[in-house]
Amino acid sequence: MDNVAIHHSPDRQRYEITVDDEPVGLSRYRDDGGTRVFTHTEVDSAYQGHGLATQLIRGALDDTRSSGLRIVAVCPMVAAFVGKHHDYDDILDQSEAT
Repeated sequence: MDNVAIHHSPDRQRYEITVDDEPVGLSRYRDDGGTRVFTHTEVDSAYQGHGLATQLIRGALDDTRSSGLRIVAVCPMVAAFVGKHHDYDDILDQSEAT
């Protein structure tokens, strides 16, 4: 897909992904001290299967790392991503959620 961009909206506590400037997905979080807790990720059904969730999550985690924060993956999509991409292990904390 062309013209894909990821935007951080700290006032809304989320990362957004757009295609041709149209919002098609988001990843919500809450900050807890030095940790960013990812709680929910979704991509519009019309855009699923194009790797946009992967791009969104990678962009969000890279931005979190560059901000000097650690991550907690409460969101199942983020948890699955970090379970497969061990290059984020150095900033990953375990969730205390049950």
